[in-house]
Amino acid sequence: MSESGLVEFIAFCMNLCLDQIGFMDGMFQIPAFEARLAQMLAAEATKSGPPVS
Repeated sequence: MSESGLVEFIAFCMNLCLDQIGFMDGMFQIPAFEARLAQMLAAEATKSGPPVS
């Protein structure tokens, strides 16, 4: 592989990584995810009955 080919391949890979980061950021929306997780854990803590194994 030539140096220019390697540079092109690395640029492609980095752009792919950036695209995936943007996608996952949109999927998680971290502040909202944290709020939903805290709400779910609080609801689980108030359930009665034996703990689930």
